Parts: sequence; structure tokens; C-alpha cells
Amino acid sequence: LPSGLTYLSHSTLKGTYNPSIGIWNIGNLETGAPVTPLIEALVNPPGITMSYISTATIAGTRFDPISTNNISTIELNPLKSDLSLVKTVGNQRPFVNDTVISTVNVINNGPDGATNVAVSDLLPNGFTYTNHVSSKGIYNQFTGTWSVGSLSPTENTTLTIAAMVNVPNYRDWE
Repeated sequence: LPSGLTYLSHSTLKGTYNPSIGIWNIGNLETGAPVTPLIEALVNPPGITMSYISTATIAGTRFDPISTNNISTIELNPLKSDLSLVKTVGNQRPFVNDTVISTVNVINNGPDGATNVAVSDLLPNGFTYTNHVSSKGIYNQFTGTWSVGSLSPTENTTLTIAAMVNVPNYRDWE
């Protein structure tokens, strides 16, 4: 397997496969009898290389008059999405008992859709949750997790949280 893929399992009806070296020993193969291994691998997050190329070759002990069909290459292009987040607050210097409104905006800059998008935004000590409005997904005020779900390329979504500023507990400062 090429780098970027992690071997998980394999199965085949004929022969043996050694995942540590990537060799599938078929044994004797009858004319016209196709055999196919199934190799399951996990696609790791891409690094600088945004695609993975995997090549398979075959060789036997007898003369092969058509060697041009003894190699096959595939290119895997993992889906990717560039998520960005911006958080703003309406009043950065509130008084005690003021309601502060914070807004979190998430956008998927693509090029592909994003799935299982989740944002963590737990209120800090000193604030009491009042309410929230989200244009998509579900916000849990107790854990601070906003489960957005899926975002198409260029789609954005917003979470607005209202919270009241508490009276400070001066014992915490001692």
C-alpha cells in the first residue's frame, strides 16, 4: 500500500496475501479464471501530497507474450474541506447583569463537502447562559458543543449565544 493508507484487513478466495510486504501469492491460475483480492485500508488525512497512487503488477514463471496488461495503477483523491471559524462579541466591556451576545460563523471553503462538523464553544466562568440561535445543527449549552453536521462547499452557518454577566465572586481572587 502506498504511504497515506493504513492496512486494515484483506480477504481472497485463492492464494495468500502478506500485508507487511504487499505480495499476493495466487499459486496456479487457470486460463480465463479471474481472481480478485479485497484489501481494506484507511485513508489517512493527506499531507502535502493530496492524492495517493497505488500500482499492482503481476508476474508468473511462464512466458507472457502480452506484458503490457501486467500492471494497473489507480489514483485515490481523498475528499478534503477547508473549514474556517470566526468568533465575535458585541460588547467586549460589559457591566454586571448585561447580556453579552457572541456569534460564531463557520464556513466550508471547499473544495469538497465537510461531514461531522462540530464546534466547541463553552461559556467561560462568570457568565450565565440565556439562549442561543443556530442556523444549522444543535448546540448543547452544558457541554458547549455545536454539532453542525454537514456543510457543502462555500456553505456557512452561524451560532449566536446570549449570556448574562454574573456578579464576580471576590473570594476567587484571594
